[in-house]
Order: sequence, then structure tokens, then C-alpha cells
Amino acid sequence: MISPTKITPKKLSKQLVKKHKDLLKNYDREQGLLNRIFILEEKKDQLEHWVNTSDEDELKSGNIMKQKSSVDKELSELRDEYEKNRGLLNKVNAKKGRSELESVIKKHEEALEHWKNKNREYAKKKT
Repeated sequence: MISPTKITPKKLSKQLVKKHKDLLKNYDREQGLLNRIFILEEKKDQLEHWVNTSDEDELKSGNIMKQKSSVDKELSELRDEYEKNRGLLNKVNAKKGRSELESVIKKHEEALEHWKNKNREYAKKKT
């Protein structure tokens, strides 16, 4: 951390670039989790539909039920991981979470670009 008395505009802009890069890295990981959760929820819905519309012979093979069990387990693990990362979840609402996260990521990307441009300006002034 830089001492407040030694902060220059250039140092501040570099710190802000670093901050936004770190935040974007975390948000990218979170977005990956949400994308996977969303896909698995869709797969789970499809498997439940197949269970409801399959005849007994298809269900006896157990393939659909094995897939459904596997999806349920992975969804539970991903939701737990997401909860640990966010700490504010009762049940994941992937659609809402994804759009909100995309908005936050866009804002940080814009801020990152702004501070990178400031760094370039400071570098030009020095020469």
C-alpha cells in the first residue's frame, strides 16, 4: 500500500488499474460458475422431462436417473461454491445473477480502460 502522503496521480492510476484487474479476475470466475449453474439447471430440466415422459424400459436402464443424480450433485457443489464466494444466496437465480454480473463486469472494464488511458497520459507527460 502506498502512503497517502506519497500518492501521485500516476501512482494512483496504477493502483486503480491493478484493483480493477483483480476485481475482473474474480468476477470472471464468478461468471464461469453462474454459466455452469445455468447450463446444469437447463440440463436438469431436460432430464426431468425425460423422466416424466419415458416408458418403464427406458427408466429401468437407469441411464437417465444416473445423469440426473450426477447433475443434482454437481449443481449442489457449484451452488455451495458460489455461496461461499458471494455469501448472499439462498438459492441461485442464475438468470438474474448473470445479467447483474455482466453489468458489473462492463463497468469495471470501462473503469480499467479509463485508468489505463490515464497512465498513458502520465507517461507522455514525462517524456
